[in-house]
Amino acid sequence: MPPHLQIDPENVSETTYRYDGPKPRFKESAIIFLADSIEAASRSLKKVTPQNVEELISQIFADRMQDGQLDESPLTIAEIAKIKESFVFTLLNSLHSRIAYPKKEKEKETTRANENGDVKSDSKKEERSSRP
Repeated sequence: MPPHLQIDPENVSETTYRYDGPKPRFKESAIIFLADSIEAASRSLKKVTPQNVEELISQIFADRMQDGQLDESPLTIAEIAKIKESFVFTLLNSLHSRIAYPKKEKEKETTRANENGDVKSDSKKEERSSRP
């Protein structure tokens, strides 16, 4: 790595990566503020499990509250609990892995033929394309 791009972890300032705008003053802006943090952090999860997602969300909420970033927000503790639940539900549904859909029988045959080099054309398709 070129010397000008090397970063000494001891000399990295937290303020470089901190949002320097005003603290959220409305419920909606506080929710968006938290959602943005959680969405970004969730992408670093190595394994998406309910426990990992809940721990991540709880840690982010606790960090933001301890740091005073929600001090000007009118959110209540009860509302924060509901928001956490909603974030857990939403993240688990958006980050879950998907299984591959089964291929139709005709698609399987075409794929096998293509893999074996036995590419056969569809005669009906050729008839349609050769018509004036």
